[in-house]
Amino acid sequence: MKLTCDPTRAKTLISAFQSVSERVSNAAGTKNVRLVAVSKLKPATDILALHEQANAEILPRSIKWHFIGGLQSNKCKPLASTIPNLYLVSSIDSQKKASQLSLGRSLLPMPASSPSSPSPPKHSYPAQHLWRILQIGREKENEDFRILREERDRVEQELGVQGLELSMGMSEDFEEAIRQGSGEVRIGSTIFGQRPAKQDFKVKEEVGGESS
Repeated sequence: MKLTCDPTRAKTLISAFQSVSERVSNAAGTKNVRLVAVSKLKPATDILALHEQANAEILPRSIKWHFIGGLQSNKCKPLASTIPNLYLVSSIDSQKKASQLSLGRSLLPMPASSPSSPSPPKHSYPAQHLWRILQIGREKENEDFRILREERDRVEQELGVQGLELSMGMSEDFEEAIRQGSGEVRIGSTIFGQRPAKQDFKVKEEVGGESS
């Protein structure tokens, strides 16, 4: 079935995306900060609206998919092998999942996720492309951003690498995260609006999905 997007909804989404992009640019200054639009629990038509309706100056014409959220081990290999424009899987919490992903595709970027503490657990991952450390900070004046930046510096020193990217900041705090050194922000509700509660979403799925 061919998807179609509502022009009014498309206009709303594009306006929101432009507004967030401007805020990211203003906070970043001369730095290059990646904006990831998080569409979790939103209909596919929202993604289509942004991708098809926005011009090249607003949004690239090809989407790089970021997988965000829980992932079962037995789904890792199919995910990595069947989605051609899969950009990265965010984030992996076990060596087993990392190994299964590597069976589907070699050198798939996988951020290491750090909890909101100065001593995150350590994992040994297979030969994947570790290039980012990710954190979802607490919803207040965010000491977590400073802690993660220091943790990034420690990891770089221990592994003998340079240029590990920080991925931190969401709708409520992305400008502060950028000021603290984030190279990527993940924005959902400020672009797509508040997402439905998971129990409400499950009900909609059971009765045939959302209308478009």
